[in-house]
Amino acid sequence: MKRKILRRRVLRGRILVISDVHLGLADCRALPLLILLQKDDFDWLIIVGDLFQKGGWNDDQFQIIVLLHSIKHKVICIEGNHDPLRDRTWGRIGITPLPEFECRIGGKKYLFIHGHKWDMWCWIFYEPVIDWLFLKVFSCVKWLSRQFGIPKSLGFFHQKFARHHKKMAKTFPVKRDVAVIISGH
Repeated sequence: MKRKILRRRVLRGRILVISDVHLGLADCRALPLLILLQKDDFDWLIIVGDLFQKGGWNDDQFQIIVLLHSIKHKVICIEGNHDPLRDRTWGRIGITPLPEFECRIGGKKYLFIHGHKWDMWCWIFYEPVIDWLFLKVFSCVKWLSRQFGIPKSLGFFHQKFARHHKKMAKTFPVKRDVAVIISGH
């Protein structure tokens, strides 16, 4: 079953947009985000994917979950490649992630979408074992590149990936008839 895309005519007020929080990772920067969210200086919070990552939550990360539950009426979440869509976490917060979100802000049409939709390999992130294995291998490669100074070989792949996303970011809004696209990844 295809999930519905949410479209609002107009989104008004102060909008805070965040992406790639990765609650569950040990190196997630939860405390600065928690402090920002506790200020409650926004009318809408749009999370453009990867709110979660498989793993355990520390106290600050859990407090973000509690806070999101309390403000769920003004939170719009876009699904990311690391978000466990089959997990019960979303139900605990009371938010259903969307594949994408379209709205008008200040007379312009905006599209909020997570960049994994443009990846030819994004399917691996929906398979928990493959996702876990990929992250372990990727972490190991990053560590090896720092230890032995091989960032140039990795840089080639990163540059190719970045060029592809830049191209998509230029062409995708035209295809979708939007003025602005906001994407995380």
